[in-house]
Amino acid sequence: MSLEDGHVLGLCLARLTSKAPEQKKLALEVYERCRRARTERVVQRGNLQQHLYHLHDGPEQRKRDELLRAFGDVDRREVNFEERGLEYGADPLAWRWGGVGKWLLTYDCEKDVEAHWPKQSGPKYSASENVVRERANL
Repeated sequence: MSLEDGHVLGLCLARLTSKAPEQKKLALEVYERCRRARTERVVQRGNLQQHLYHLHDGPEQRKRDELLRAFGDVDRREVNFEERGLEYGADPLAWRWGGVGKWLLTYDCEKDVEAHWPKQSGPKYSASENVVRERANL
């Protein structure tokens, strides 16, 4: 997550058109909108994994083991988990596609920043074009 954090923060800062406090605030607000929900989701799943990895022998441990086997029998991305009676995201082995793999491993920082960055009403320039225009006082 720290690599994603750095990437998203860098993308947000690269879009600044000036050193004005409002611009810096905008970049940090977009960064937070991009990162908050995803980070909370990762932490929640981490807490679940901690619980699942330390189950004592018993009914809950046996149910976890049944799910491990059932998801292990699935042919990764090709399958509709519900058709097999499995709930997407319920795989106890988090990194598999039926766990968090689908949403965790396919995150696109650039698309996320683009989706959260306010749309301009005027002409759209890239961050580097904006810097050049500002320095030329155009």
